[in-house]
Amino acid sequence: MKKGSSKKGKGQKGFTLIELLVVVGILAALAAILVPNVARFVGTGREEGADAEQDSVQASMDAAIAELGLTAVEAAPGAGISDFSSAGAGDIDPSAATVYLFPDYLRFQNAHYGPYIWDATGLVARP
Repeated sequence: MKKGSSKKGKGQKGFTLIELLVVVGILAALAAILVPNVARFVGTGREEGADAEQDSVQASMDAAIAELGLTAVEAAPGAGISDFSSAGAGDIDPSAATVYLFPDYLRFQNAHYGPYIWDATGLVARP
């Protein structure tokens, strides 16, 4: 084998510069394709989580209205409610009785994606 030849001889180990550049190029191409798609899925997951949480709050509001026979509820304060227990001041019963969604109608006390507001009909929304 000639001295200075670019071919690997017996006993020589390692990669040539060309081989390393090809691998790096392939990795860069894969990253350029995958990173935007993964970022899009992360954003979609947050939106779906917020929608699912709002659906849970709405279902608990509907259950409370049906069980208590309410025709109207006390509207949530303008800033909204994130804590559905007595600490969050989210009383839904407009009469003298005090009714909170947590723990009787809602499984979680604090909203992850809130705050939430609702009108006198019990329609829940995020401000």
